[in-house]
Amino acid sequence: MKTHYNSVMTKLQVALDFTDLKEALKIAEKVHDFVDILEAGTPLIKSCGMSCVSKLKEYGCEVFADTKTMDTAKLEGELAKSHGADYFSVLAVAPENTLKEGLKVKGIKKMLDFIGVEDKISKAREFLDKSLNYDIFVFHTGIDEGKFDPEKYKNCELDNLAVAGGISLENLEKVMEIKPAIVIVGRAITKAEDPAKAAKEMQEIIRCF
Repeated sequence: MKTHYNSVMTKLQVALDFTDLKEALKIAEKVHDFVDILEAGTPLIKSCGMSCVSKLKEYGCEVFADTKTMDTAKLEGELAKSHGADYFSVLAVAPENTLKEGLKVKGIKKMLDFIGVEDKISKAREFLDKSLNYDIFVFHTGIDEGKFDPEKYKNCELDNLAVAGGISLENLEKVMEIKPAIVIVGRAITKAEDPAKAAKEMQEIIRCF
């Protein structure tokens, strides 16, 4: 199942799922040299507003606004873009018209988040058949669900795949075997005793693949 998007090298994204902007910026300051994308997590956007995206842009990385949009996708995509976001997200369980509206936003990459979708590969195939060609398909296992299981996706052959959900130093090599375009890591970096060291070590593993 091949798509239109090709990633030359896997990117490391850190999910800043904080409710306090100062805490998020403190971690961003420590890790920005070792990650490719800083994520303004959904809790951060909900508690601080979209202006947090502008603050994260100051660190020189790409910034993802995790809007998890379910409606008014064009409006929310434009809002994220106006604050400097390089990516925003629409939920794969959103109505098809919402998915189409999200694709109308120009000048920003569009992530389709498959959180809550049981058969992610089949759903991705369905979207591609309908030409709902989002830049990135995020196979996301939510905190309440558990951890991302790379064994399920060994043969999915998506070259625009991002993966998220409990990824750590312990399981990163297994995750990398499915050749994701983006690896999204939260607590394994943000809650580490030394977040910069954790991010650096993860980036070194990624670069070996």
